[in-house]
Amino acid sequence: MKKALMIFGGLCAAVFLLLVILISFIVYNGRGLDKESKAYADAAIVAIASQWNEKDLTDRASPQLMATVKDPADLDRVVGMWRMLGPLRKYDGSKGDAHIGVFWPSGKTITAVYVARAEFDHGSAMISYRS
Repeated sequence: MKKALMIFGGLCAAVFLLLVILISFIVYNGRGLDKESKAYADAAIVAIASQWNEKDLTDRASPQLMATVKDPADLDRVVGMWRMLGPLRKYDGSKGDAHIGVFWPSGKTITAVYVARAEFDHGSAMISYRS
């Protein structure tokens, strides 16, 4: 019985140590991921909103977003509505962060959500960026 308790205690300690290492890894990499994903979001928002060029959007769009576009005319209409704001005049930068989720057995998932305020020729907008 005593030996079984020692083995069980050792296994619990090993599992705890692995969890600490995993959490430390996620926290350490998460900070760099936040900085990198914020820079990407800011660059993407500025590139897309500067002139509301449809190609700038589709070049940066995720496969999931593009899969929802059934008719290219729908995308053209949406970008056309955004064009009514006019070109980007002032961009305040984005606020938000990235998250790493580790799911067993499927692996890790990285998501990012940012919101930015921008001024255009014909108004202002809050722009949401999700990946």
